[in-house]
Amino acid sequence: MAEVVLMELILPDEEAPVIKPPPPPPNEEAPINPKKEVEEEEALRGVDDEGYREAFRRRLMLGLLIGVITGLMGTAYRLLFESALLVWRYPGVPPAMLTTAFGFAVGLSLRAMGQPTANLPGLVHHFHANKGYLSCSVFRTFRIAIVSTLSIAGAGSLGPEAPLVSMGGGAASYAWQRLGHPDDTTVATLCGMAAGLGAFFGDPVGGAFFALEVVHRHGLEFWEAIVPAIFASIASHLVYRASAPSLCWHFPAAETTSVYVCFLGVATGLAGGAIGSLWIRALRVLKRFELPTVSKATLGGLLIGALGSTAPSTLFWGEHEINALLGGDLPRVDLPSPDSPRALIYAGFVKLVLILVTVLAGYRGGFIFPFMFSGIAIGAGVARLLGLTVVAHVALSLAAAINTAATRTVFATPFVLVTLSNRPDTLLTCLVASVVSLVLTADVAVITDARARWD
Repeated sequence: MAEVVLMELILPDEEAPVIKPPPPPPNEEAPINPKKEVEEEEALRGVDDEGYREAFRRRLMLGLLIGVITGLMGTAYRLLFESALLVWRYPGVPPAMLTTAFGFAVGLSLRAMGQPTANLPGLVHHFHANKGYLSCSVFRTFRIAIVSTLSIAGAGSLGPEAPLVSMGGGAASYAWQRLGHPDDTTVATLCGMAAGLGAFFGDPVGGAFFALEVVHRHGLEFWEAIVPAIFASIASHLVYRASAPSLCWHFPAAETTSVYVCFLGVATGLAGGAIGSLWIRALRVLKRFELPTVSKATLGGLLIGALGSTAPSTLFWGEHEINALLGGDLPRVDLPSPDSPRALIYAGFVKLVLILVTVLAGYRGGFIFPFMFSGIAIGAGVARLLGLTVVAHVALSLAAAINTAATRTVFATPFVLVTLSNRPDTLLTCLVASVVSLVLTADVAVITDARARWD
């Protein structure tokens, strides 16, 4: 009997039923397959990387194209305003007479053609208001070129850099939208702005950082535009400098100093921030007084000539006049130019007043080099008056602090100053001064529309 039962257990007539695991409850997730999840993630990453690489290559080509176009536009613009400056080569004409005549011409052009946005505050306002797009048309470019050329020829304390930024940014916005890439319009505009500054500054990296920083209050935020903007700035610089000599200020050779000389930047940062803050507050107060366009520009021209005659190196925007200030070149205007420490300090403060007059008169241009001139003049004068041997450190760091107070470009300003002066040993001092000035002037601004990115 036991044998029969054993045979039944060993040789069953039917297969045993398969027991299936119960299905998971409705709210319980199915088990995760780690291998499948990794494969899907790698596939997605590959797609994203390919799309990113394609966008990056497109932006580099964008930077090259915009850089070449802006370099050519900048060259044509430079030939225009340099031709207008030839009027100053005729001896015997009183400076005040010429500046008044050009002031009258600026007023007439503004009344006839309207107010172009060829100043940095206006450019930054339109950049943010239009989400990175700067309008461009033949008439707008012509108007900017004419009004700013008259302003430059009238010896005003505003330079060609802002008109170049406007032309480059506007052309880049228009071209890239026409090519069918509206999503990259902001990057294109920043590339055009960087190309304009890189060409004029003679410092592609400093020009690119300046364009990226000036549209914000506390440092650059459009990180995706850094490499294309530098690429555009280099291309524009090469095209522009093919027919224009590179600029270098004649500072004395580097002194043997301690690394702790950078702490001078704290003092010059405080001084430059205070000077910049006072200048901004004075501008706000004086803007309340309104005059008709032509009368305002004519009066501004008269004041520019009268004040500038007392310190000839303060006439014009200051890029080349810095060398005259340092004793390397002759000023454009053949008038006595004392070289004493007190004369340098006087010239620096006169320059600050002339920047105010030029802006309030309605002239068009950029105040970057004028502020640098005033800082270098005051800093060099104070250093010589106190018998300091680190003249370049004091002068350049004070210039960095004043310009940072006005433009909020905490990295770009030191880069440009160090490159143009050929004094890389002053970089740390200039950076310290810029940071101190940025913190000190956090509640005031010339470019009031500088703000965080909108996306």
